[in-house]
Amino acid sequence: MGGKMKARTVIITFTLIGIFTFFTIVYYLTNGYAIDYIPKNNIEKTPRVRALDEVLLPVAYYEFDERREYWGYIDTYGEVAIPFEYEETYDFDENYLAIVKKNNRYGLINTRGEKILNTIYHNIQYLGEAIYYIESVNFSGLIKYNDNEKDYDIINEIKYDLVSKFSEGLAYVVLDDMVGYIDTQGNVAIDIKFTYHEGFNYSFMNGYAFVYHDNKIGIIDKNGDYVVEPQFDEVINEYIISLDFQDIYFSHFEMIPFRIDNKWGYMAPNGAIILEPFYEEAYPFFDGIARVKKYNKYNYIRSNGEVFQLDGFKIAKDFYNGYAVVVIDTKAGLIDSNGELIIQYAYDYIGSVNQGRVLTVNKTINKYLNINDVEDYFTISSKVGDDFTDCGVFFALNEKDSYQSYVIYDYQGNRVYKEITPLKYIQINYHNKTYIKMIAYEEASNLTYLTYLDENGKLLWKVYKNE
Repeated sequence: MGGKMKARTVIITFTLIGIFTFFTIVYYLTNGYAIDYIPKNNIEKTPRVRALDEVLLPVAYYEFDERREYWGYIDTYGEVAIPFEYEETYDFDENYLAIVKKNNRYGLINTRGEKILNTIYHNIQYLGEAIYYIESVNFSGLIKYNDNEKDYDIINEIKYDLVSKFSEGLAYVVLDDMVGYIDTQGNVAIDIKFTYHEGFNYSFMNGYAFVYHDNKIGIIDKNGDYVVEPQFDEVINEYIISLDFQDIYFSHFEMIPFRIDNKWGYMAPNGAIILEPFYEEAYPFFDGIARVKKYNKYNYIRSNGEVFQLDGFKIAKDFYNGYAVVVIDTKAGLIDSNGELIIQYAYDYIGSVNQGRVLTVNKTINKYLNINDVEDYFTISSKVGDDFTDCGVFFALNEKDSYQSYVIYDYQGNRVYKEITPLKYIQINYHNKTYIKMIAYEEASNLTYLTYLDENGKLLWKVYKNE
């Protein structure tokens, strides 16, 4: 598990477009599978009329002989809800509308497959608050979906190089490498006068936004006035903790790490200094604890600046679920939020605690320990395991495969779904439910497809069902 600053403003946790094709072709060619047409018996739309607030998931299969992907949607029972007629399909948003692609153009559909926008647009982007940014040959601007009318209204014609999602009623826009802000009517709310740095988050959080000017970062209010003049060299106003199965995004910190020259400190969203610049590195607080570096060693502090009574570590990870991995010499251990050593420094690797279990690796032995009783554990035969997901399973590398793929285990360490080979997977949170989203290959049908496991570990959909 590691932490990092977010690379882009819009977080993309799992890019399947293109990757789907790439993984499929490489896997087929690497393993020498025949390229044959396989009949499919689970791709027809079911006749049931869908509710307009039903949860649907995008799925796809790859037709290898055509070198083509087919995208559609299933419901949470695994029934096909919208036919496989698109080149790409995306998640349904909170308005239960989804962006789809056909003939290299984008459109917008509802959960019945009815077109809200025809597939004629070069770009459609959901900005939040039922507002969409659309671009076509004849129009670029904002529209708003009217849930009562089940239709949309044109708000304003605008044209920018980049339009972000709305946050606290404002969206930042980029034009000619300069940044400003628009309101939900598409009107300029704060003039385009700040310097654009790709990957930096200019969105308003807690009533304030960080902006660049002359390579220094300042803080503005919603009037566009500086509450802190540009003086910071770096700030961390968003962050990702990377697990084996998911990248978890954090923002809206009450204590924001900042750097001036070579020292890091912490400030409030309005720029008030909470902890003076003192550290060589500083990271966000999680459960009231932050990872910092001083005198070339990592340690942990509480929000009042109190330092843990530890000797410091060459390597240390952020706290997650109440625990943090630390390394002394070359061996990893695990501490709790009191700084107590829960797992001794005896392992080559320790994963992230989840569902009461944690993976430990020593040479080629994978042990999954009960965090409340480390003498309670099980091992797996795979050489490289992953952390427990929240969906009743965990994954491990498939050692028998000539290309990187996975096998699936249940929480007791038993192999499940032996008939499929996951090539890529990630845990997602979608409409208040948790799923595993994965690209899987099935040797019996010689097919690769995008599918899901639900929160109970049930496989929702396969292209070919055994009769």
